[in-house]
Formats: sequence, C-alpha cells, structure tokens
Amino acid sequence: MRVFLYYLGVALFSCTQASGQSGCALIIPGIGKSSNLDRFHGSDHLAIPGETCVTYDSVNAAFQIARSKIGLPAPKGKTLTDQDIDNLGNVIVETTRIIAHQYGLPRDAVYNGLPLIDTKKTVINKFCPAYLKNPKCEVKRYREYNGMCNNLENPHWGAALTANRRVLPAAYADGISAPREGVAGPLPSPRLVSAAVHRDLGYHDHAVTVFLTAWGQAIDHDLTLTADSKDRATDEDPVCCDIPPEKSHPSCLPIEIPPNDKFYSLFRKRCHEFARSAASLKYECKLGPRTQLNMVTHPLDANFVYGSNKEASDTLRAFRRGMMKSFPAFKELGLRELLPLRMENPDDGCLRPSPDIFCFSAGDGRVNQQPMLTTIHLLLLREHNRIATELGRLNQHWDDERLFQETRHIIAAIVQHITYSEFLPMVLGREVMTRYNLILEKNGYTKHRYDPSLEPSQLDAFGAAAFRLHTLLPSTVERWNKNHKYHQSRRLSEILRRPFDMYKPGVCDEYMLGMMNQVAQAMDESMTQEVSLYFLICRTEVWALLLIIVNLVSFREKGAFWVSV
Repeated sequence: MRVFLYYLGVALFSCTQASGQSGCALIIPGIGKSSNLDRFHGSDHLAIPGETCVTYDSVNAAFQIARSKIGLPAPKGKTLTDQDIDNLGNVIVETTRIIAHQYGLPRDAVYNGLPLIDTKKTVINKFCPAYLKNPKCEVKRYREYNGMCNNLENPHWGAALTANRRVLPAAYADGISAPREGVAGPLPSPRLVSAAVHRDLGYHDHAVTVFLTAWGQAIDHDLTLTADSKDRATDEDPVCCDIPPEKSHPSCLPIEIPPNDKFYSLFRKRCHEFARSAASLKYECKLGPRTQLNMVTHPLDANFVYGSNKEASDTLRAFRRGMMKSFPAFKELGLRELLPLRMENPDDGCLRPSPDIFCFSAGDGRVNQQPMLTTIHLLLLREHNRIATELGRLNQHWDDERLFQETRHIIAAIVQHITYSEFLPMVLGREVMTRYNLILEKNGYTKHRYDPSLEPSQLDAFGAAAFRLHTLLPSTVERWNKNHKYHQSRRLSEILRRPFDMYKPGVCDEYMLGMMNQVAQAMDESMTQEVSLYFLICRTEVWALLLIIVNLVSFREKGAFWVSV
C-alpha cells in the first residue's frame, strides 16, 4: 500500500510538471534510467537522479511499436465487440511489456505504477472506447441493460465489457501476461492434475437437491461470461493442437495429455484444444498487466433473462403489454409456453440433430447447456409474462415499455432475493451469513446497506475459482412425475447442448420436479466424469461413435466390465 501511495504521489506530481506529451508520465523510485526512445526524442534530459522518469514520448512510441507488431484492425461494425476489445487490449499489454523492458521496471512498478499514467495525454486516448472515458449519466428509474451508470460517480463500475478485478497482483511468469509457472518451471498438465485429483467418487449431500446446482449455474451466468480469444481470419476458436509453434495463434495454450492417460490413450489423443481468455481494457485504457473481459454486467441483475445490451433484449421482447416472446408449442394441449427458438446463429452453443430442429433463445447464450439451466430460464420467462399480465390488468394506463421495465425490475429483485434468502445460506451457512451481514430483513426494505464506494465488478478469483462449484453437478439428470415419484433419468453427457426433451409435452414439468427431488452431489474434490471427460469431447458426433466402439471392445474383452465415462 505504501508503494502504491508513493506511485500515486509522484504520478500526480509528474502530471503537474508535464508539458503536453514531452514530460514525465510517471516517476518511479530507483536508479534513474531513460529508454532509447527517450534519447531518440531528446527527452532524456527529464531523467531525475535516483529516480526513473517514464515519459509520454516513450509511451506513445511503445504503443506505435506494439500496434505495428500485433496489428489493430478497425472495428467491423458500429457496436463494439469483445474481439475489438481483445485486439486493443493485446496492444496495450504489449505496450506495457515494451515500457517495462525499456526502463527495467520491477513487477510492483508494472502492477502499481504504470496504471497511474494518464493515458488521456497519450495516443492511446483516440483508440480508447468512449464508454471507458467516464460518460455522463442521467438519473433514471430503470437500469441500463449494459450496467452503465448504476453508480453515478463511477459509471463504468460493474458494466458489461469491462475487466474483472483482482485481489492480489497477477501471478504471470513475467508479471505482465506470460502464463504462470511453478518454482521449478512450467506447471504440470491440467489433465494430469484433473485425473489425479478430481476422481468420480459419487458422494451425495442429502441436505440439498440439484435445484441448488441449477440455480448456482443460472446466477453464475448472470455474473460472469469471460470472453474467448478468436482467430481473426475465421472469427472462430483458434486451432492450437498439431500446429507448428511459429504458426500457432498467440493465445494458444494447448493442454498436453500424458501418454499413459487411462481414458484418452484409448484414442491416442495427446492434446486438448485450449486458448486463453481474451484481453480486456481498464478504465481509460490504462497500462498494466493483462486483465480478463467480462461480457455481461457484473452485479446480480437478472441479465441472463434479459441480456446485457439493448439490442439483445429487443430480440426477446414481444413489444406488446410488456411481454417477452415465447414458443406456444403445446397451446392446443392446454400446456404452457416454451422459450423462443434460436433462429439466428442456430448452431451457436447447440448440437442440432437436423436443420429443422432448433435450440432456445434467452438473455444468455448458454441457456442450452443442460436442461436444468434451460428450465430455470423458462421458469423466469413464464414468471415475467405472468407478472406483466397482472401489472397490465391493474394499470391499464401503462404502455408496453413501462410494463416491461417494471416487470424486469421485479424479476431482478426476485433473483436477488432467492439468491440471498435460499441459495447463499445453503452454500455459506448461517454463521458466515451473519458475520458478513448478508441475512435479509424479514419485513420492509433494506436500503441502508448500499455503499456507493464499493465497486461491484467481479473478482477474477471468484469467477475463475471460488464459484466454480462443478463438483455439485450430477452424473445423471432425473425426471420425476407429479406424484414426486422417480420417472426417468439421462446421463448429463447425453443432453449437454441438446435441450430437445423440452419439445415433449409435460417433460419440462418432470425436469422441474426432478430438481426438487434429486439429491445433489457433495461439495468435495470429486467431479463426475460426465464433466471431466465427456464435456470436452461431446462436441462432435465422431467422438460419440468412438466411445461406443471403445465400450463395446471393453465389454467383449473384459466380460462384464464397461468403461465408465
């Protein structure tokens, strides 16, 4: 903290001393050093004995070098995308690397010092998106879809397309962006660790049902969606396996599979495709180590129902009486509606058996991952339309926009209330809830707890680790009948990205009843192989065929033995 305050003080001092772009952007304690670029521009005279003066000239020059090295394509459309942010984010990370190398900066200076440079006085400013430059806010009754201006003093806090926060400095190998390493060098293969630690032991927790798991995934999708790196040429995930290093995508971090892996050795598979997350941008496009981009709004606000931008939300609205679109598949049978169909980009996150079968559309594109999640989405869609209908009956003078926004307001409150009154007590326990003042009031409203100085942006440690409760996922998803009797179950791997059971009348109700009755997996290091193995290979029908063949061979050669995957 003392080091940070020192950097802050010298940064403010250097800003007052700077003249245009020729002054010190940042003064860092230590042996004075100027970069070659400073000498080239004739600004090395700004060097201060015993301190290092990072100049605006060097920042501008480093950015131009990084831009030439990496490339910075112009945005493809009027709406800024995660790939546009990733492109600029990578250039700024490379700019940070160049500055750190030229001045010989230590890690604490890179993490605490460089982000204090006023980038508005550099060439970076003209490339920085407007929403990261403290936009003007108006007091409104309803939240913006993208989360902007929830906090009037800090409009970008918690907004979509902003970076996650860190509790501690990033543990990059070079302090900037290189993958983390251990004391003795590269870390072991994630597959090796997974196979050794996350065994499928199948323990259950009879205190909770899988509704806890389903709700946890739903609110996880409300809070976080980390952007992926894409190949600029194809706009698809980069191919990382079996590619020469010189031709590999810069974001590729393929996972090595040990040759003696008990499962993948059956297929002679030695590599998993894996590319790192997209780079993000800090407020005012500040310099510093690589950060990760959250594509959705950070607070718990039901954006997984409505979307994190107006364009997405508009595609889900019926624009009549405040209602949302739905699919009346079983109207003639007197049954309730389903989620609307995904007609645009129908294969995104969906494994369709034929061109005339469609997955579902919702505020979050991961709605089709598995039927428990799809069911949660459907419950909230139906509740939105029920509430909108009732509000319209009571307030016949309200137009469609007000009915929709008031209902959206209520659904967000319902999601928050269920999370704090039902979900968190089961996950954290009453003692922790009491210690951190998380228990809701029994009556009235809770207004005094809002703290405008508290930033709601997600922590990397939370989204990437603490809330990864995949150990709770079941091996099978059960369906129960209206008498609360077990009816049927399907393996999780069979229905991942295949929500087509919903097209059978009454099946949605059976999934709802199943979530109420099926016992959850225990919270431990154990993880079902339906996730640790099948989730990585269920994307292609070829792998499914290979698994069938392997099972048949194992059955023939080993009698009653059946490969458990």
